[in-house]
Amino acid sequence: MKEWWRGTENVMEGRNQMHTFQLRLKDLKGRIKKWNKEEFGNIQKEQEILQIKMKQIQHKIIKEGRSEELAEEEELVINKLEERREQEEIL
Repeated sequence: MKEWWRGTENVMEGRNQMHTFQLRLKDLKGRIKKWNKEEFGNIQKEQEILQIKMKQIQHKIIKEGRSEELAEEEELVINKLEERREQEEIL
């Protein structure tokens, strides 16, 4: 971002400073939105998918009994859910 910001100085040369600043901020906003979408995706949708997966695992545990494999899978989903909750809180 730092390099991009500095690179826009030459492109915007000769314009009103306030107008240049506004254009740069507008462009920056678009870049941040794109980065957010690429980096975090749709956190709520992913949480819903993980919760469904958790219910399936728990149902399997009830039906088949607890196995090491199911326990590991459950722990993995729990960790991912916690990670998504933290990301949601940050956002």
